[in-house]
Amino acid sequence: MKSSSIASARSGIALGTLAAFIGTLVWAATPLAPPADSATETGGGAAQGAARDSWAERKRDSIRQNEGDTSFYFAMTTPARGPISHGDQDAVAGFAVTQPIGALTALPVSGDPVRGTFSPVGSWPLVGLHAVLTADGRVLSYGTKTNGIQTGYYVYDLWDPQLGLGQNAHTTLPNTTAVDLFCNAQQLLPSGDIEMYGGDILRVPQDFSSNLPTDDTNLFRGADDSLIRTGKMNRKRWYASATILPSGEVYIQGGDGGKDRPEVRTNNGTFRLLTNADTNYLASYYPRNFVTPDGKIFGIAYTQMFRVDPSGTGTLTRMGKFTSGNTGGSSTAVMFRPGRILQVGGGIDDSLASLNASIIDINSGSPIITALPPVTYRRHWPNATVLADGRVFLSGGSTANNNPVNGVAYTSEIFNPATNTWSLGATAQRMRLYHSTSLLLPDATVLTLGGGALGGGNPGPQLNLNAEVYFPPYLFNANGTPANRPIISSAPMSVAPATKIRIGTPTPSAISRITLIKSGSVTHSFDMDQRFLQLPFTVVGGELEATLPANTFETPPGFYLLFAINSQGVPSEAAMMRINVAGQAPSTATLTVRKVVVNDNGGTKTASNFSFSVNGAAPVAFEADGTNVLTVAAGTYSITEPAVANYAASLSGCSNVVLAAGGSATCTITNNDLATSATLTVRKIVVNDSGGNKVAPDFSFSVNGAAATAFEADGSNVLTVAAGTYNVTEPAASGYATTYSGCSGITLASGASATCTITNNDIASGTTNLIANGDFEVNSLAPGTAALVTGLLGWANTAGPVKLWKGRNGLVAGSGLSNMEIDAVITVPNSVYQDIATVAGTTYDLSFLQSPRPGFGSKSNRFEAYWNGTLLGSFARDGLVLTNADWQRANFVVTGTGNDRLWFKEIDTDVGGALVDDVRLTAR
Repeated sequence: MKSSSIASARSGIALGTLAAFIGTLVWAATPLAPPADSATETGGGAAQGAARDSWAERKRDSIRQNEGDTSFYFAMTTPARGPISHGDQDAVAGFAVTQPIGALTALPVSGDPVRGTFSPVGSWPLVGLHAVLTADGRVLSYGTKTNGIQTGYYVYDLWDPQLGLGQNAHTTLPNTTAVDLFCNAQQLLPSGDIEMYGGDILRVPQDFSSNLPTDDTNLFRGADDSLIRTGKMNRKRWYASATILPSGEVYIQGGDGGKDRPEVRTNNGTFRLLTNADTNYLASYYPRNFVTPDGKIFGIAYTQMFRVDPSGTGTLTRMGKFTSGNTGGSSTAVMFRPGRILQVGGGIDDSLASLNASIIDINSGSPIITALPPVTYRRHWPNATVLADGRVFLSGGSTANNNPVNGVAYTSEIFNPATNTWSLGATAQRMRLYHSTSLLLPDATVLTLGGGALGGGNPGPQLNLNAEVYFPPYLFNANGTPANRPIISSAPMSVAPATKIRIGTPTPSAISRITLIKSGSVTHSFDMDQRFLQLPFTVVGGELEATLPANTFETPPGFYLLFAINSQGVPSEAAMMRINVAGQAPSTATLTVRKVVVNDNGGTKTASNFSFSVNGAAPVAFEADGTNVLTVAAGTYSITEPAVANYAASLSGCSNVVLAAGGSATCTITNNDLATSATLTVRKIVVNDSGGNKVAPDFSFSVNGAAATAFEADGSNVLTVAAGTYNVTEPAASGYATTYSGCSGITLASGASATCTITNNDIASGTTNLIANGDFEVNSLAPGTAALVTGLLGWANTAGPVKLWKGRNGLVAGSGLSNMEIDAVITVPNSVYQDIATVAGTTYDLSFLQSPRPGFGSKSNRFEAYWNGTLLGSFARDGLVLTNADWQRANFVVTGTGNDRLWFKEIDTDVGGALVDDVRLTAR
């Protein structure tokens, strides 16, 4: 038994009527009533119309003015165009992926090692205009109904990146808080829960958000995926920003209703209004705020820069104006290095986004602005996301504000801080504009989703109920194949700031960088908490020892993605690590993971052949005794294990394990070996009702064209075979007619069984078959082949050679091993015939087996049978859905003339034709 401390991470992966209705919901046609102190808002009668219109005009003025920033107003009033855009689930299902060494999630089998690669477009249950990485590596998104109508009143969604972009990766849950979450602020707290501040009020009866603020707060609890209402702020807020402070408290600023003062959510859940920090002069919608290197708040609101000391009643200091033009609500910003902010996109011209990009350096107190080379594409409403290696991924946006009229930036760009240069990234399939988001995942890929949300303002232009995953270039070798990834085998789940941490990896000498990125929380083109650090490290005793910054303000408390990057620049999948509030000792608990192995089907594996993962971290091997005891921080844990071939897994006490400080829990994973073989029984029934005397051992059979095997004395041969598909045939037996049951296209899974029955009935004495080579067995073909045969015994073709099959592609003959196809792969219709000596005036039974050729339609399988030029029957069976022959016997009565001809005539002239076998002519 071994005790250890390991990492916590989860890696990753009929509209007509409705559209007509929504099309009438333009802003001016939907007056907004004054705010009501409730979760819903109802419009009054005609007598109140003038008042509502007057208030709506003031509301539009407030949005339009927003201290001069018109970006939100233009975005909110964009009309919708075209149908709802879902994903292409067929393309997702057909997306070729593989799982390279070191990866828990799959990568494309090929990708662009310079620009990266986007996945196909996957469907999403709602418009993901809010997206947050949870403490266990899933993605929480919300903001609309499942039809894309703007309101967070009804549902929220959880996506597991490890399950890919299929619908089975989503869990969509009802919001039972009676609070509309649309356009609130959200943050992942150091506790592992996600708190949401403010939001909207549901408009009744229109059933969409009214763009009015609320003071409610709500909490998503990762322990049970529930959503609960938690309290009230001092101000109502719609479009506010939230920032985690070094104390673990949350700084909340702006939003409609909260323009005048910010407030702090304290660690006991109450709210403290910063009465001395007057923010009235600032644009209030989603200010871009960051924790500074001295533990305060630096912010950008439209063109204004400012600092806030959030202690006590607060202090605000004006820091001048940002005059570069790349500003406003439709720009994006991210702290890509400690104290250094990339500001790009947006601009004051709503018809022409700025090409400018800037670095704002706040390390010295006063902001220092440095111009960067311009970007290639103009972008209103892009998203900037720091990648695992510290580069910045810039995606989405359009030249005109939320309008494709002047062009859409489908092609992403990548900023390299080492050279201060831009390069082009991959090209997406969907426009990502207003209400789109972008989020770094634990597997070092980026989720891009959303855009649009139909409602009172009718935001378009495209309603995106879909998402795409971006695979950065660092995931591919120079030839485009997926790169093997370094592995983090262990790392602490919870650490104090300004300390050293030990990181386990199988190849410590191959690691060149350790990076740390705060988990993302995104809405309206702003990730409210993402920041990047590179940690110095050394190799100590076969492990990596990395050092967190001595300045604890550079690592505000919360959850971080920890990456190990090798000398080729390939990142590991992340370990999720919580950095605690400075001075707070982490609380620990004990988690025991037990392995039980059951080998009752011949398996030989033991406990140490299996591994497990805690909260999606890199797998850890079980100890020899099957018990691993882990010391973990108090929190919520889920234990999984990678699939092991030929073993079924069952888990007990392993999901959403809640551990308090000093607590303990046990997760048990049982693996039972599976049967890897299948059973095929071949039965023989012999019917001797016409004087025959053969018994079962006189017959034999062949499986998939292999050498023939004699039947056992009891007529039952039980075979142990590998899982797969099988066809059973038998060589022709003179004097006996053969029928098959359950012998063609037998598909056997591991542990399954099936029975094929072959019945042989003796033919009455004297009923000699007058057809020469009627079963086509006299030929020179090798088993498993098909060919055009010249000089076939008994048969001729007016068009040339006769086409014979002998088990090619697993085709099962009607009798024996060979059969004829009425097609010689030429353009002249086939006319296969045989001349037969009969007794004039004698009546004969004529029969033959016929089948359509598998994979060919009825038009290709048309043929006719003639006796001395007289039509006996026409055949045109459909074989499109067949995977093997489907034999049926045709029976006729004919009269001999002494010298007769039997014809099989092809009707069509294409390259495929019907199949014929076991042709019989016997006197009555």
